[in-house]
Amino acid sequence: MCAALEGLADYLVDESPHSKMLSAQKLAFAKLKERVIQVLKSDEQLSKDAAVKRITAGISSYEFLTSADKIRNAGELLGLRITKQEIADWKNLRNEPAHGDFDFDFGDPLEIQLALNRTASVANMINKYVLALIGYKGPFRDYGAPGHPTRTFPD
Repeated sequence: MCAALEGLADYLVDESPHSKMLSAQKLAFAKLKERVIQVLKSDEQLSKDAAVKRITAGISSYEFLTSADKIRNAGELLGLRITKQEIADWKNLRNEPAHGDFDFDFGDPLEIQLALNRTASVANMINKYVLALIGYKGPFRDYGAPGHPTRTFPD
């Protein structure tokens, strides 16, 4: 589910018609990144240093936005508010299994409920993106909130 949210956010920020709103920022970032690399490479002595080569390679691979930034920005492009808690839920749900640190106690009801709440929060973000993309306005069930209240979309 986290990968689905990230993929949708990537599309919205990088490829969708909405992404044009970020063009100036992306261009400024690309120019700054290129300038930093030029400065590092301009010193012939420094450019031979293995550590500087690693730093330059790292800067070269650095993207304009992190995954969390993309999720937030995708929401902004669609006129949605993505909360800090929603981002925290996505990070907590994604990071442990994605990085091999998945130690889950299936016997602990509180831990199970917390995982379910995080999953519902991530699913709710996907739902809000889709509702915004189809231009929906009206009531929706917020499965990311306790008790699943009916809210007005967009909120």
